[in-house]
Amino acid sequence: MRAKLFFLPILLMLLSFSAQANWEYKLADEPQIDEVAVKISAEVNKLPDPLFMGRKDREKVNQLMEAVINEQRAHADQFASQIKAYRNEDSDKHWKEAERTWLTLRSLGKSKQDLIKLSSHATQDLVTGFGPSGVIQFKQEWYITRLNGEFLVHLQIRSFKSLIKDIFISPVPLIWAIIKVIFIYFALTWWLANSKRFIEGFKKVQLESSTRPPLWIRLIWYISRAHRAIAVLIAITLSLAGIVKHS
Repeated sequence: MRAKLFFLPILLMLLSFSAQANWEYKLADEPQIDEVAVKISAEVNKLPDPLFMGRKDREKVNQLMEAVINEQRAHADQFASQIKAYRNEDSDKHWKEAERTWLTLRSLGKSKQDLIKLSSHATQDLVTGFGPSGVIQFKQEWYITRLNGEFLVHLQIRSFKSLIKDIFISPVPLIWAIIKVIFIYFALTWWLANSKRFIEGFKKVQLESSTRPPLWIRLIWYISRAHRAIAVLIAITLSLAGIVKHS
């Protein structure tokens, strides 16, 4: 138990700093997606429900599906080149270009999923089936997934570097975060050390002294049986909430 309590503040601080890094990144200006993805998404949103589709609507679905697949292929190759360029030269210019393509591919993927739901069974088999076309689409999706994974690794590294930079510029938020985590840790330690005595006292006063205790008393007693897990969850939640608020 002592070992778990020793590692708990370290876990709280790591989770808190990770939340701060992600929060700082979300405050940054995000680049806009490519116009072609915006237009495709707008056209997909105009399509009616499959039950009300006519021949022209189904042709439109097939045309949009072909456009999405072609754009995915082109943007995936572009994304790979941009990630390679960023890997060779860590610059904001290369990062923003890769980020724009990443967001564009996300939009195209969303449009593709919507089109699959609206398309005929024959088109669905071509895109998601086990035939030659379906295998090609699977390889393309897997290629994009691997690129997304590499991009997200770079994203986490950039977020961590940004956090370290902010710490050296102004260490006050870090000091305040450490103080809060230490305070929460000691409060949690005190509760875990004394909770059993409080709960036993509550049981004797409220439950054993009455043959039919009220429902809310019994509810408190049932909840208190999981007090350790609840206390740890509250401690982690307070740590994360405090860091996000003051970051």
